[in-house]
Amino acid sequence: MIRYLAAGLLMVLFLPAGVLAQGSAPATAKTTDQQARFPSLGQQLPALLSGSGRFSAINPTNQVTCGEFSVAGHVISRNLIYMRDNFDCARGFRGHGMLVNVELADPADAAKMIPGSAVVAQGTIKNAIENHNGYTVYFIFVENARVTPFGTEVDPNYANFNYMNCQPPELDALAKQLGHELCVQNTLVTNLAATGQALEAAAHAPVKMLPGDPVSGDPAAITCRLDPERSDAELSAMTCARNNYWVWWRAKWFNPSGISTTGPP
Repeated sequence: MIRYLAAGLLMVLFLPAGVLAQGSAPATAKTTDQQARFPSLGQQLPALLSGSGRFSAINPTNQVTCGEFSVAGHVISRNLIYMRDNFDCARGFRGHGMLVNVELADPADAAKMIPGSAVVAQGTIKNAIENHNGYTVYFIFVENARVTPFGTEVDPNYANFNYMNCQPPELDALAKQLGHELCVQNTLVTNLAATGQALEAAAHAPVKMLPGDPVSGDPAAITCRLDPERSDAELSAMTCARNNYWVWWRAKWFNPSGISTTGPP
C-alpha cells in the first residue's frame, strides 16, 4: 500500500503544469527549478529491482501471487537477496539465479539482513512482468516478509555482489542536476571517492547505443546510456556502468535464460 501511495504522489508531482491548471485560475509564473522536486527513490520510495537488477519499478505491472510462501538466498543489501535455486511462480515466472526484493514486516529484521549471510524470507511472494523496449523484465518480491537467518558464515561473493543500484541517495545531487532517474552499477557507488569524477563526466555525455550494439573501449571505463522508456518518476532513466557490464548486458539481452548472473564476474 505504501508503494502504491508513493507512486500516486509522484504522478501528481510530475503532471504537466497545463494539466494541473485545468479548471482553475491562471497561475503566476514560477522561477523555481522543477528538478529540485525530484525525489530520492532510494530514500523515499520502495522501488523494486528486476531479477537482473537492470531495471526498477515502484508498482510493476501484471502482478500475480505465487503459490510459494518462502524463498531462500544470500543477502546482498538491506532489502535484496540473491536466490540461486530454482523458483516456480504459478501463472508467473519460472527460473533461477535472480534478485528478490524483501519488504520487511518488522523493521527490526533489518539487523538480520547482513550482506553475504544466508536467510529465508517468508511472506506473500509476488511476481510481476514488464516489457522494456522489447525485453521482458521480471520482478520477484516478498511482501510482509519475516526473515530467519540460517548458518553463521558470511560469503564474500555475495557481500560484494554486482548489480544495478537505482537512485542511490549518494547520487541525489547528480540526479537532480541531470533531471533523470539514475541507475548505477553498485560497485561504482561504493567507492565514489575514486569513481565520482569519471561517473559525473559520463553522466553528462551519455552514449547512444542499442542493447545489441557491440561494446568497445576500455572494459573498466564508465559509460552511461539513456533508457528509451520513462522511469517510475515520469522522467527518462539513465544507467551508468563500466564497459564490461555493458558487454555482459549485451549477452544477457540476446540470451536472457542462459545467463543467470546479475552482472559480470
